[in-house]
Amino acid sequence: MILLGKYLRKDGEEEAPPLLRAVSLLFRSIALHAVEYDTADHGNFKGQMDRLDERLSPEISDSALLVTVGAAIQALESYNRGVERHMRAHVGELQSIISTFTKSLADLVSASDASLHRLDQIRAQLASTTDVRDLRTLRERLHDCLQQISAEIHEHRKASASGISALADASKGLARRLAGSGSAARDPATGLPTRVAFERVISGASGEGPQAVAVTFVLTRLKQMTLRYGNAVGDDMLVRCAKYVGSGLNPEGGLFRWPGPALVALLRRNDPLSKIKLDVEKLVAANRDQEMTIGSRSVMLPNSLAWALFPVSSPAEPALRSIDKFVAAQVPADEDLIA
Repeated sequence: MILLGKYLRKDGEEEAPPLLRAVSLLFRSIALHAVEYDTADHGNFKGQMDRLDERLSPEISDSALLVTVGAAIQALESYNRGVERHMRAHVGELQSIISTFTKSLADLVSASDASLHRLDQIRAQLASTTDVRDLRTLRERLHDCLQQISAEIHEHRKASASGISALADASKGLARRLAGSGSAARDPATGLPTRVAFERVISGASGEGPQAVAVTFVLTRLKQMTLRYGNAVGDDMLVRCAKYVGSGLNPEGGLFRWPGPALVALLRRNDPLSKIKLDVEKLVAANRDQEMTIGSRSVMLPNSLAWALFPVSSPAEPALRSIDKFVAAQVPADEDLIA
């Protein structure tokens, strides 16, 4: 949600040039409505657009404005290429799984046809034979044929089950990622309300009562773990962290899943910021690495957390931008990741 009030002139305020206000509104719209194919990359992109928006001071020269707009176009093109690569990868993955499954079914049908042909031959020979020795030979052939059919059924049953399971997992993963894109009010991986829900909570607040403080947590190693072990492990780490933070802070305003590898706990307390900061420091200090079973082995995964406090008031836009910038600053760029 974009609040248009900040782009309109108010009595007694110096008016920014209309072009600057229009460009700033455009930057914010691009950042807000970008397709979220990956939460970390989406957070990085929003951080880029925020930093470019900050350059739009009334003193900016025409040439500097053109450079800034050019940088925004370049950032958008780069992000869109990431979206395209992401979609191609997942389409290719699904095509590969469907192809494997189809081949498995075709092999099963082919093997069944061959087995039926062998059985028909044995049946025809049984109908015409009168020799005991021929009957013994046919019995042995029938026994071998039935054993081969049993083995083929067993192998193809395993292959079919594996193909169906892989296809189901891929379909669920794709559905989860598609559900997580755009402006969904609940994150499908953790079940937590999202940034959109956070904005609704803040915008609907009366402004009375205890001060609202957004405690932002970033899992700084989550992107590396997801790249190495897969989305399921990354989602599990987020769920574990959400349970830990939720039980440790009991946020009165709720716990939210933020774009990027981040969570935001909304506190509404009369405690001074120094007391809240001390509570968060103790919580993070007691945090431990997480043991997970990946495949057939047990792995200890680092659960490192970066955090910051952001007082939230009306309008909430400055706090939202500060949170986005903090999250983006904690996430490594792709070129900095070690495969």
